Order: sequence, then C-alpha cells, then structure tokens
Amino acid sequence: KHSSTTERRRFSSFRIPIFPNRGIKTSPGPRIVTTTMKAHERLANEAVLAFHRGDKRTSADKYLASFLSSPSKWTQHRWYILHGYTSILREKYFPPTTGDFDALDSIASDKSEPKLYRSEAAWTIGILRWDARERIEAADQYRRAIRYAERADGKERRRRVMTMTESGVGEKTVGKVIDENMDLVRSNLAILERSAQRINTLPDIDRTPVLRSDGTTMERDIRGGAVVVPDVDPERLAVGGNRCDACRRGIDDLKLRALKRCGRCQMAFYCSSECQKSAWRAGHKEACRKPGQFEPGDHVMLKGLKSKSIWNGWVVQVVGPTDDREGRWTVQIFQEGRTVSVAANNIE
Repeated sequence: KHSSTTERRRFSSFRIPIFPNRGIKTSPGPRIVTTTMKAHERLANEAVLAFHRGDKRTSADKYLASFLSSPSKWTQHRWYILHGYTSILREKYFPPTTGDFDALDSIASDKSEPKLYRSEAAWTIGILRWDARERIEAADQYRRAIRYAERADGKERRRRVMTMTESGVGEKTVGKVIDENMDLVRSNLAILERSAQRINTLPDIDRTPVLRSDGTTMERDIRGGAVVVPDVDPERLAVGGNRCDACRRGIDDLKLRALKRCGRCQMAFYCSSECQKSAWRAGHKEACRKPGQFEPGDHVMLKGLKSKSIWNGWVVQVVGPTDDREGRWTVQIFQEGRTVSVAANNIE
C-alpha cells in the first residue's frame, strides 16, 4: 500500500480552472477584456468545466486537444493538462476508444517528448490493458513506463511542473513526480510478476487489487495462483480479455483493440456476435451468471474475509443458500474438507 493513495484519489477528482481570464478588469467599472486567451488555455478551461458538468468524455477530449496544441513541450501547466487526460481514463468513467490508445501510444513513442510524459502515457496504457484483463500487455507497458522514467536526465528531473498538491494546484520537481509515479508502477508490475511465477496447477486464480496512478484500486482481475480444486476445468475459471472464448483467436491475430464482453456476466470475451452465439449454445448459457448471482455447484472465490483472511483467494464450491440466514451462502471448502456459511459479498 502507499500511504498517500487516499489523498491522491481526492486531489485527482478536484479540478479547477487553471488559466484565469488575464487582462479582465475586476475593479469598479465595466469589465474590459484586454487580451485573448490562447487556444490551448481555452481548451484546458473547457475541459475543467466539462468535467464538473459530468461530461467526462468531452473533458478528456478537451484535455488531450489542449495538450497537443501547446506551443512548446514545457509550456506551463502542460503536465497538469496531460495528467487531467490520463487520470480521467484511469478512473474508468467510460471505456477508452481506439483513439485514446493511439493518442497515448503516440505520446509514449515520441522521442521529442519529455520522459515524464512518455512514461505517463505508457503507464496509462498499462492500466487500461489491465482493465481489459490483458495481463501480459499490461506488464509490458509498465516496463515501458519504467524504462522511459529511468532515462530522465538530471536537467529534466530538476524542472518544475504544475500539479495537484495537498494545498491545491502547486509545483513539484519532475524528479519527485516521476519517483512517486514509478513507486506505483513498480508495485503494479511486482504483483503481476509474482502472479506469473505462481502459475502452476490452475492458471487464473488470485484476486489482488492493483493500485491506480491516482490512488484508486483497479477492478480486480483473476490472475495466477496455485490453489488446487478437484475436478475443476481451468478454462471455467480463466478470465481473459485477450483471446476469444469461442474461436480462441487472440486480439493480435484478429487485429482488434479489444474484444466484446458478455453483457450479463462480464467475464466472457468474444471477437464477434457469431462467436458469442456459438459459445452461448455450446454451454455458456448454463454457466453465465449476473454479478452477485450464484447457483449450487458454482465455483466461486472467497474475498474480504477478516477472521479467516487466509481463505481469501481460495476457490470454493457453492452448496446453496444458508437456511434461515438471508444473504448468506453455504460453500464447500476443498482445502479444509468442510462447509461454512459466508455472506454474499464475500464470494465472487
């Protein structure tokens, strides 16, 4: 955990106009506009206003347009503007578009951009790949972000940029921003690498949250673990995102940015409507569950247990609703050879 994550989450959601109307007379008398706001400044302020209206998509687009139209690489507030764009994407207000991925990759690949900006863009791609359950791609982007950050020289690290601080908008050195960000990136990457090393009997069993750059906890994904569950097909427990669950072709082979997700269970992925219908007829209809829906015989995962925290992450089998105890389910714990009753919010 990072002690500053809660504060970072709060600050990232608080946005204020960063370019005042310079040249506007506010003393007694008529308001007189004496200068015109530059295009990138106007776009940045429009982004802030759109965010507070609740129009997060427009806000992100305005931030990106402002960043791209900035007159120089180190224009004042340019880092604040880029972070406005990337933090909105990471906070999952809407699904990222192909355009978002292209824009981020373009920034990350641009050798003329400061290393701070390139690492921020790569890191954000990693977060978005994680959200799409593309674990290998996420890890690759985290490594890419670290590689760019480590190349920042002393001159860049000594520069100061506008960013959010505990007292509002303030300044930090690039070096401090990079170091804070890379602490989180390395933490995310370590979780992925530990999971990969533990894959032996069941590939896809461990639900450890990965921290977002702004301090939020990312949607948890199923990753590697060594829990042995009798007579369970690993494919039933695998949650992908980078391969069609029907035809088994990967997104690279299909030349797709992302796969379609089952609208009901949100855990099955398909490249086309035809594959989705085929999988439904082949058995997904029986296995598909709405979030929070369980049926006897289902294999689920324990989470959020306090008195028996060692059980968290274990795969168990649903026996059925616990008699006379609404909201609780009896589950079979294979690892201990017994049944127990748990609350519905402790299984998924």
